[in-house]
Amino acid sequence: MLGALALGAIVFAWALPLQSAGCAQTAHYAGIRAIANGVPYIDQWTQQTCDAVRSDGHVYAAKGPLLDLWTAP
Repeated sequence: MLGALALGAIVFAWALPLQSAGCAQTAHYAGIRAIANGVPYIDQWTQQTCDAVRSDGHVYAAKGPLLDLWTAP
């Protein structure tokens, strides 16, 4: 009984902080995928993020590119 209670508490504590991906995370992921494909714009992945900006006929992630450049390789 005590072992099952301890196991239940561990599972609850592990699952509690999980969050869904938000706009910032998906914008960075789209930026990483774009840089890995050799382009700076996220035209192909626009529907996957809500944090994007249009400029000169392309869609860009509305986040700084340093993290994306560092992560892409």
